Amino acid sequence: MLFRSDTSSARTQTDSIDALIRKGRSFVGSAGLTDLINAMLGWAKADTLLADGNVQAGERALKAAHAHALADTKLAASRSKTVERSPAEDVTWQLLDLIQMQLIRLHLRQGRLQEAELLGRQMIVRNADRYGRNSPSTALALATLGEVLVAQGRYQESTALADAAVDDMKALGVPASAGFSFYYRQVAIVSRIGILDWRGAVDRIDQLRESLTEDEFLLKSTERQPAWALALLRMGRARQAAAWLTALVAEQERFLGADRYETAESKGLLGVALAATGDTDRAFSYFAAALPALTARRRGTETEAEDALRRHVRRAIFEAYADLIYQTRTFQSAAMVEDSFRLGDAMLGGAVQSALAASAARALAGTPKLSDLIRGEQDARLEIAGLNDRLLALATAADSKEREEAVKVLRARVDALTGKRAELFRSIEEGFPDYANLISPRPAALDEARKSLASDEALLLIVPGASQTFVWAVRPAGAMAFHASSMSAQEVASVVAKLRQTLDPGSVTLPVLRQFDYAAAHRLYLELLAPVEQVWRDAKTLVVAADGVLGQLPLSLTLTQSFTVGTDADQGVQRSEEHT
Repeated sequence: MLFRSDTSSARTQTDSIDALIRKGRSFVGSAGLTDLINAMLGWAKADTLLADGNVQAGERALKAAHAHALADTKLAASRSKTVERSPAEDVTWQLLDLIQMQLIRLHLRQGRLQEAELLGRQMIVRNADRYGRNSPSTALALATLGEVLVAQGRYQESTALADAAVDDMKALGVPASAGFSFYYRQVAIVSRIGILDWRGAVDRIDQLRESLTEDEFLLKSTERQPAWALALLRMGRARQAAAWLTALVAEQERFLGADRYETAESKGLLGVALAATGDTDRAFSYFAAALPALTARRRGTETEAEDALRRHVRRAIFEAYADLIYQTRTFQSAAMVEDSFRLGDAMLGGAVQSALAASAARALAGTPKLSDLIRGEQDARLEIAGLNDRLLALATAADSKEREEAVKVLRARVDALTGKRAELFRSIEEGFPDYANLISPRPAALDEARKSLASDEALLLIVPGASQTFVWAVRPAGAMAFHASSMSAQEVASVVAKLRQTLDPGSVTLPVLRQFDYAAAHRLYLELLAPVEQVWRDAKTLVVAADGVLGQLPLSLTLTQSFTVGTDADQGVQRSEEHT
């Protein structure tokens, strides 16, 4: 019934069952089943409430169901010996796992990552104690905690947990299409995407798809994963990724709407795929359609855009678009100049900003008016997320008049909630502008950056990417330069690590100077600063915004020209050229 969006009927039937259970509590022998029945009923209630968008009541019902299931585990063993035709003892333990798994996912959606992690670890300990290390129940717990760690960006740990779950299932002879086996493999794939193990991710995607040739539904589900399409792109399979993303965009536009964050994300990745196949014009059109939602303040056009994997995908889109602008030299146009700079500033955002936002929310939670606005905005966001899940579930159902009517009703509700959430955020902006800018900063526009600079200042924005490092130089009077270096983030990190080895406080002796990698320092200058020097050369002050490890290195340590250390003891150090 929930699949058909018939929540009113679901509520009616749940209430009827509840009434029958209350009536049956006086029957002899019912006491031993009270917690089990209440757990099952509470879970059904929670499902109905969450599907209906009532997040707070749904969470309360889910927690109550969890408490009843946990209590029933203490009765299950004795009940199976005393109650005729009693459910098998393991039914309670399996029910507890399913309820706890749903509660963990709800916490993830709410951004309550530590609570989700605690429940996941409890699930592992409980099942390992009961069933041992190699069991389906323990594997489910491992993969569930792996999903939590993915949301936190702890990909190495999530990879280890997911691989352990997959290996257990293989050892037990469980096929990929059975039960939660598909879920374990999903977590293993996205974990590898998180650690940039593109080969490992794609190999597992291919293996999974080969095992699902007889299951059309699950096989199609593998093509609805934007991050998986990114893995294909990284391995040079752009045409396959483009085909998946074209179908996904069409589906999302139909069932979610063209202006939703999720749709914009898929459009951005489709732009990446089209650029890789040489279809530049269409790539630009998809990037242009995606960019407003991807760089906008979070005002209700998306559900929850700040989990770690989503930041990872979004940054890949920004980098690909910036590269396309640079490679086609379209940055000569004013609009592209603006876009490229906003992309650079957007790429500087990420996990730190999310942590600041969470901290700010806690610090200001005691402000009654702001607290009410925040809670209302969050509730609307969570309800939109639940409704979007139902819309995408309906996308997999057969065409019917009933399905189209359900989609129409759900879309109208999402639109109303989106408007409500945007209005709530406007109220936050008007009443608490500093807080609004903290939790949802806008990427700086080029004009804003210029206005913030003094006449003798220049701004350098440097963002290392997966295969290139992007550099922008801006002066207040209008001069600007944009460059894409061939140095990847990994190469930049390696050079910075070498240079920092000789920066410890203390006396600078000749042996120490000889350890300094002058060639690497000169390379940094040639790659990052020299190409935009015509803009910043005459500035008295450089304002530097650098991402990643570059923030740990003063740019004054780069060398404008080659530099050698002499060996003459009397002369000491000989400079062949100047140091910046």
